[in-house]
Amino acid sequence: MASKFNMEIIDGCFAEVPLLGYWESIKQTYEGMGFTDPMTDSQRIEEYSYISEQLHKFIAKKHSELMRYRDALPNMYDAVDDIIQNLNETSKDRKMLVYYMLRDSWLVQLQNAIYYTIMTPEEEDEDAE
Repeated sequence: MASKFNMEIIDGCFAEVPLLGYWESIKQTYEGMGFTDPMTDSQRIEEYSYISEQLHKFIAKKHSELMRYRDALPNMYDAVDDIIQNLNETSKDRKMLVYYMLRDSWLVQLQNAIYYTIMTPEEEDEDAE
């Protein structure tokens, strides 16, 4: 079983992030995808809020699905890999494209955290003397 510290890394992937926490990532993704058309502040807030809300929903759903593998991390890794392999959504709507890009990035980060947790040996608990 993974150490408490290493499991905190995975748990951190599921932490709820407020809109302001996503703001810069969303903005950079818009710019990276070439979406430079001007938006009013209210349009930007509306689109960014929508993307943030969709990410919250997706992450919460995946948290409930994946935590059944908490004591079998290789199975959790495989489940995330299956999710990634089966992604095939497309859209012409820019906010959905940005959402898909950020969602996919989150899945890769989660998979990396799981891999790190699997590959990092469990350290003895110093308090258990």
